[in-house]
This record gives sequence, C-alpha cells and structure tokens, in this order.
Amino acid sequence: MNIAIPIFLGLLAAAPAVAAPVPSVTIGAASIGAVDVVRDAEFYEAVFGFAEVRRIDARPEYLEIVLKPGADAAAARAAMGPALIVISHPASVSTDVPGLKGWARAHILLVVPEVGPVLARVTANGGSLAIAPYVAKGSLDSETAVHPSAAGTHVDALIEDPAGNFVELLAAR
Repeated sequence: MNIAIPIFLGLLAAAPAVAAPVPSVTIGAASIGAVDVVRDAEFYEAVFGFAEVRRIDARPEYLEIVLKPGADAAAARAAMGPALIVISHPASVSTDVPGLKGWARAHILLVVPEVGPVLARVTANGGSLAIAPYVAKGSLDSETAVHPSAAGTHVDALIEDPAGNFVELLAAR
C-alpha cells in the first residue's frame, strides 16, 4: 500500500472548507434621518454642492430626498457613485409598525444580487434581521408614472451588523 494516499487524504480532511464566492455588492446610498427633510436636504445642497435627483413619496411623514453631488439636477443624475438620502424621521418615530424605527437611523444601502443568500450570511456571521424582506415599489406616489403596474420593483430588507449598525439591502426583482 502506498503511504502517500492516507497522508494526502488526511490533509484533505484537515483542510479548511472553501467558502462560496460572495456575489458583487455595490454601495447604493447612505441614509440619514431628519425631522425637516427639506431643510436638511437644502443644507447638504448649500454646504456640499449636492443637488436633488429624486423625491420618494412626497407625504411629509414619509418623505425621502435623494441627493448626489452636482451643480444641478442633471449633473447630479449623471454623477457616478452612491447617493445621500435624507429620510423623514417623524415617520419612523410615530409609526406602529414594528422595526420601522430603523429606517430613519443613519445607515448604508447595499445593492445585492439576491437578498436571501445575504441574509443567511448575515445571521451566520453574528448579524440579525431588523426588518424582514418584502417586495417594494420605492414609493407610493412618486414612482407611479415610471412603474404603473402594482407589482413591486425590488426586494428590500434591513439588517443589523454585530455592532448594531443598520444596513439596508436592496435587490432588483
């Protein structure tokens, strides 16, 4: 019997498992909460040269203003890179929906290929689910013209990392 075969098989058994490749992820945005979303957005426009590129749900209690660097809205829309989203704080404070308070806390938004596999890795590595995945349209009013069907456009979820930081996950449908 060749002694090299048992030694090789023993080395294989002792070798660490190779983790599955992690799919590509991009930073979609950073979100900050504000009581007066319009005023806070104007602050970032005046101080840092951001411009408004989109409003998500115009109702004050659910308002989100998406900002990107640029001299005007057209330049900002063309700007590469993640956005800054100023999100309504009162909506999250006054709601009875469990877990919604997290949306207005400062957090990053990561665009992922699929939410499910990411959630499995989150919980396996010490993170937790703050808001379960759900199909969303991005807004109730402002996207109706762009997406007139009732079907959602993406899957959204919110997780907490082991330090308690919120991370929003978004995957296209």
